[in-house]
Amino acid sequence: MSEQPRPDNSPERNEEQVPQEPQKTPAQEIIDEILEGLPQWLREPLVQNFRQIFAVITCVLLAVALWSGYKGFVERGENAASAQLGTAIHTANPRERMDLLEKVINEHGNTDASEHALLLLGAAARDAGDIDIAAEYFNRALDEFDGTLHDSALMGLGYCAEEKGNPSGAADRFSTVAGSASGYETVAMLDLARVSAAAGNTKAALEAYEKFMAAAPMSSQLDFVRFEIMKLSAESEKNVKTEEKKVKTEQPEQVTVPEKE
Repeated sequence: MSEQPRPDNSPERNEEQVPQEPQKTPAQEIIDEILEGLPQWLREPLVQNFRQIFAVITCVLLAVALWSGYKGFVERGENAASAQLGTAIHTANPRERMDLLEKVINEHGNTDASEHALLLLGAAARDAGDIDIAAEYFNRALDEFDGTLHDSALMGLGYCAEEKGNPSGAADRFSTVAGSASGYETVAMLDLARVSAAAGNTKAALEAYEKFMAAAPMSSQLDFVRFEIMKLSAESEKNVKTEEKKVKTEQPEQVTVPEKE
């Protein structure tokens, strides 16, 4: 009798006959545990659409990770810029302060600290007596910023105009800020009153002081403002009487001609 062929029990043959399941990753095992704990009506659609759902989750997690990294990078940059800005602010010498502020702008552009550094640079230049350079920085800030920073630059230009002996130019800028709602309006009203009074425009000064009293009825400067109003009102009344007296003096005396009989 011929010998019957024996079954092939080699590992290669067994692997071909009984395919092995792919080994699951730890992440897949966790997901399987989560799915097993869900009710059937919810588990089945999740299993059927697992690839699409997992892809969306992966994209979301990746976006969150990227945003967290970017946010951390921005915060580190802001912190470094703020530290340099603080050093500059506490530097007494205006020239040295200008150098430090320039460094903040050059090394940490597009940060909140660099925006404030540009305005502080204009103020430092004004403190150093470089009024024209200060005006250049404030004009640059005027073009780049809006809102509160824009009005802060306008205030700086007003002070520069006042330093240059141009009270009307200063009054124009203070008047613009006084009509805004950026937070500088009450300060601008006081500055407008001050430069208007210095220029001899008593009416404009009184109007600015009255607007300040209406806008800031609880201000600690009300006593000062009331005193200035009283002083300007007295000066205004005195000027009116002087003008009336001057007009009477300049008028020729009327000569009465007797009527003929």
